[in-house]
Amino acid sequence: MRVHPPKPLHGWREFFGEVGIIVMGVLIALGAEQVVENFHWQDKANYAREALRSELQDAYFQAAERIEVTPCLITQIEQLQSRVLSSTDRLNKAPVFPSRFGPITFRHPVRPWTDTIWQSVLTEQVTSHLAPAERENLSSAYRSLAQLRAANEKENEQEGAFQMLASAIPLDASLRAHLLETLANERWRAQYMNLVAGQISIRIKKIDGSIGSGKGYSDWRRAMAGPDTTATWCRAQRLPLSMQHSA
Repeated sequence: MRVHPPKPLHGWREFFGEVGIIVMGVLIALGAEQVVENFHWQDKANYAREALRSELQDAYFQAAERIEVTPCLITQIEQLQSRVLSSTDRLNKAPVFPSRFGPITFRHPVRPWTDTIWQSVLTEQVTSHLAPAERENLSSAYRSLAQLRAANEKENEQEGAFQMLASAIPLDASLRAHLLETLANERWRAQYMNLVAGQISIRIKKIDGSIGSGKGYSDWRRAMAGPDTTATWCRAQRLPLSMQHSA
């Protein structure tokens, strides 16, 4: 018995035409879905840029502050080194200054160097929808920010060692060498943070040239003139500041 293959009701031409319409409809639907998804990611990328701009502006001005006060930090350290070197068998104790964190012998900025928004952007995988150059500049800027945060935290950890300098403790060769090494490390850290602060400033400007100018800059300058800033303290002590930063 011969089996005849089925034939379309209205002929093969009409059948393939109907199939083509179905395929075209599927392709259009898939294309529309892709367009919607692209718009979705573009919206997320734009939102991320705006949120990151705020975080980067904070980092930019924290870096600007660090650059401005670096000469003051170096001078403080040199004065403390001179005290240690000029002391005989008992440490020539350093003066103590009040601060919101308690009495201190070395004044320096304490800043958060926050990257919360950046970490959220990474978690949500938004960076893959940014332009390659933009993504690289952001990654570089936030690497510098992490370096500054780590250095600032290490600086904070040395407060106990600096407090020793406020006491007229017995001083032998071993302790003198230890104190001088601590101060030398602190001087190196201040110079290192100044260098990285300059680098992050350049990188942030590449990301958004408007950061650090206009009203934001005016607000920052007013904040730096406030009574509790390191810059204001340095001026009161007649210690040098750098004025390299400008809007």
